[in-house]
Amino acid sequence: MSVLSHRGASQQAHENTNASIIAAFDQSANGIEVDIMKTADNQIILHHDFDIKHQQKGNKYIADLTFEEIQGIQASQLAGDSLSELEMIPKLEDIFDNIPSDGLINLEIKTRRLIASGFESELVKIIQDHKIMDRVLISSFNPMVIRKIKKINKDIQTGLVWKTKDEWIFKRPPLLFSYIGRADAIHIEIHSASTELVDKCKRLGLKINMWTVNTKEEFKRAKLFGADGIITDEIKYILEIL
Repeated sequence: MSVLSHRGASQQAHENTNASIIAAFDQSANGIEVDIMKTADNQIILHHDFDIKHQQKGNKYIADLTFEEIQGIQASQLAGDSLSELEMIPKLEDIFDNIPSDGLINLEIKTRRLIASGFESELVKIIQDHKIMDRVLISSFNPMVIRKIKKINKDIQTGLVWKTKDEWIFKRPPLLFSYIGRADAIHIEIHSASTELVDKCKRLGLKINMWTVNTKEEFKRAKLFGADGIITDEIKYILEIL
């Protein structure tokens, strides 16, 4: 069972940053799960929310801001902290030097678009250029996004992210949308898993990854379901009980 760190080691450093990635592997995680999206000047960056809070202008969408503007807003938000370059929001291409040669990489595409993210081709090129296809998995709640990734390069592993209480249009049914997306795996929120769903996924040949597994009870649940991998905020704790 692979153990991936959720947004990097977000309890030790700012989530989705190089600092959190380094901390995750320092704690012996098998890999990382990070969120990616595109800026107004076509940079693919690590960030979870679709917006970022601007102190004077309120929330601003990442897609409407340049990378430089985003870093400026983040710096102003954390003016009281001694913020290092490793703790700033990074471009995707700037994280790979901090990932071991055997480290697994789950890139979750965040998009408000219905049909595609708009940066699938650029993402596939980055993966190919960095020669990490054998250890990367692209995931998304949106099956059309991972379907497009497969259309560009069928050898890249993909996963549909799913949970029962999601208000997103693709919340049901997961098996249909896994098929539409041509997914290789399904990423099930731990409390959304059921024996029926997991058994059907396995019969279809889908790998099972579960998130966010943080407690002993959640880990036991994931193990009982035979999960291939888990995504956790509690790296050291989960590795101790593995």
